[in-house]
Parts: sequence; structure tokens; C-alpha cells
Amino acid sequence: MTQTLEAQDFHILCSGENLRFEMIGCLLATAGRSLTFGFAPDVFSDPANRALKSQFIDELLRASTTCLFLCTMLATVNDLTIWLYYENYMFTTMMCGYAGPPSWRRVNELATQIYALGIHKASTSANVPVWLKETRLRIFCSSYNQDKSLSTFVGRPPRISKRYTDINLPLDLSDEDTVGDNDVLNRAIQALDKDGWNTKGRWLRASWIVCISCSAYIALANTS
Repeated sequence: MTQTLEAQDFHILCSGENLRFEMIGCLLATAGRSLTFGFAPDVFSDPANRALKSQFIDELLRASTTCLFLCTMLATVNDLTIWLYYENYMFTTMMCGYAGPPSWRRVNELATQIYALGIHKASTSANVPVWLKETRLRIFCSSYNQDKSLSTFVGRPPRISKRYTDINLPLDLSDEDTVGDNDVLNRAIQALDKDGWNTKGRWLRASWIVCISCSAYIALANTS
């Protein structure tokens, strides 16, 4: 991973001839979540095939989890690993519920991988491309929010602590700008205000991540 690597070229490292289990697991989890939300082929609309949908979703979760275990055994922790853990966790919560032991187990493993890679520390991302740094900030804050939701509504101890974190919140950038070429990304960053918010009045994916993270930080401060 070099500092000059652009997001549009990142796929070369993990697809095609370099296809990795992490990417397969992410695709399986994404497909399963889409089916759960209702984005299903017409074949599942047939009354005779309705039972097949739930069976297929179960198989997708099982296959995604298998990829996760294989990655843990075969590779060192990397950004793709954390992406897979996060997608698999979100899929698991949809299938097992937030209070289910599999969801609790998966968020614990997600926290372990985050700390292992060190993305809770600003110094770890000092020499990576800007787009990857922003991606790490987003995945950390999203995982932090999920951890606090479990702690708040299920009554379980948090696994990701702000006390050991020194990163800033992600910039309020669109997904398209974040993964665009360096010129597009730099122009988008320069257009932000001094606090890192977009000035076009748009609510982006990053906007919600930042707002929820701020709320979680404030709630945690008020209870400590």
C-alpha cells in the first residue's frame, strides 16, 4: 500500500487474479442484506419458492462467515479484513437481532480487528492515501456507533473505548468524491468549511456518521 495509490486502482490488489476471500465474503454479506431488505429476484416471488429465500439468506450468512474465518487463519489483519467483519456483523444483526449472541460475538471480533490494525490511532494512517484514511475514519466511527448502540439498548459493556482513540471525525465528503481521483478528492476537501462540513447543504453518508458519532461522544461524556 503506497501513499500514491488511488482508490480507483485499489481493486487491482483484491480482485481478478488477486481475488481475496475478504472480497468474496463482503459480496456475500451485501447480497444477503439486500435480499433481507427485499431486493430479491422474481423467482422468490413465486409462492412455491418463498421458503427458498430464507434458506438462501441463511446460506449466504454461513458462507460469508466461513470467508471471515478463513481470512483470520490465512492472512494478517488488513483493511479488507475489517470491512468484511463490519459487513458480516451488520448481516448477522439482521438475521440474529442485536441481542443475539452471534451479533455480540461479532462486534467483539470487529473491535479486536480494529485495535489490531491500529486505526483507532491517527499515527497509523499518517502514511496512507487520503481516501483510505477517510475510509478508516468512517469504518471506525460506524463500528463505534454500533458498539454504543449495543451497550445502550442491550445493556452489555462497550468494546470500543474513546479513551484510547485520538483520531478526528471523518470529513463530510460524498462517496463519489472520496473514491475519485486525487484531483477530485482534493477539490472536494478544499470546498469544505473549517470544521470539515460540506457547504452545499447536502446530507451525505459521512454526514450521518459524524452526527451519530458526536451524539455518542456527548452521551458517553455525560455518563462518565
